[in-house]
Amino acid sequence: MKIPFRLNEGIYFEDTGNILLWNDTLENIKEIDNPELGANGSVLKWFDKLCFAGQRVNVTISVNEYHNTNGILEFVNFEQGRNDPHGVYQKFSMLFKEHLGEPSETSDDGFGRPTALWTINDLQVIIGIGERFMEYEIFGIHKGKPFWTLKNNDRITQPLQKRRVTWFSKFF
Repeated sequence: MKIPFRLNEGIYFEDTGNILLWNDTLENIKEIDNPELGANGSVLKWFDKLCFAGQRVNVTISVNEYHNTNGILEFVNFEQGRNDPHGVYQKFSMLFKEHLGEPSETSDDGFGRPTALWTINDLQVIIGIGERFMEYEIFGIHKGKPFWTLKNNDRITQPLQKRRVTWFSKFF
């Protein structure tokens, strides 16, 4: 399968022609297209970049105990900043289905918040809707040993009424 958008190389900025290369040092990546740096240097952010066939996105690289821990690029997150996680999910899940085919895994939390995951060799793309006091976009790309899985996860997939009946039947 041909990998679209130069994702096999890294994250391609169509507006400038620059690319954030997978496995490049974060020190080198800091020099590309003048990102905003977080206070302690653990977050790099580019606003309003053109990627994925002309889509405007904010691009974020975080360094923490799970992501980009060795000082090289392995994880990148994206957002549109529209406060419309369902619209973003629809738009980008359709785009990636068009270019990568059906997701390798899908999940739904039972409350209308889906997640789709594509795993192609050592490349993973995840798009979904999360909730922690409010809904938010999940949109990330990882290059390396598979990190995400939707199988055997903690997300509840049964409808709410069925869960209530099961809970009540344990006590009555």
